[in-house]
Amino acid sequence: MNRFFIAAMMALLTMPMFAQDVIEPDFPVIEPPTIFVPPSRTKDLKPVELTSYETSVRVTGFVCQTEITITFYNPNRIQLAGE
Repeated sequence: MNRFFIAAMMALLTMPMFAQDVIEPDFPVIEPPTIFVPPSRTKDLKPVELTSYETSVRVTGFVCQTEITITFYNPNRIQLAGE
């Protein structure tokens, strides 16, 4: 039992020598998307504004789940759509 305990402790103590440094990625600045409105309807239209941008990342083992929520404000009287 003592040999097993000593071997386990030595393995645990030497693990940090083989571990890699954790690197925090630099996230790029994301520009708001461009929304196209046909020229015939552009009279007196104001641009759509980006109100909020939220990113949530969950890592479980080797699986990563990313959720992005983008909120826009449309100051115009008509509904606009973008791609």
